[in-house]
Amino acid sequence: MAQLIEANVQAVVHYDPQPYDRPIAVFRADASFWDSPEGKRQGLGWAQIAAGGWTLHDLPGTHLSILEPGNVEVLADHLRRLVPPDPTAPPLKEP
Repeated sequence: MAQLIEANVQAVVHYDPQPYDRPIAVFRADASFWDSPEGKRQGLGWAQIAAGGWTLHDLPGTHLSILEPGNVEVLADHLRRLVPPDPTAPPLKEP
């Protein structure tokens, strides 16, 4: 576990984000008390590299619960609207 933590620390230390010229969708948990109004205005840190603009989307829940049933469907709805379908992909089969 210590190696995993150290690898994550090193990844953060050496990460050098570059400007991105396409729109960025930033998702945040609406129950997060860490996000200040100014932080939200700055796209939680993404505005400085979002040369193509950005939008902030609130998801119900906390950082850990946004992927739980009842919350994850909201994320899925956002992604369906934001990510264009792959025209070369075969049609999805109903379960």
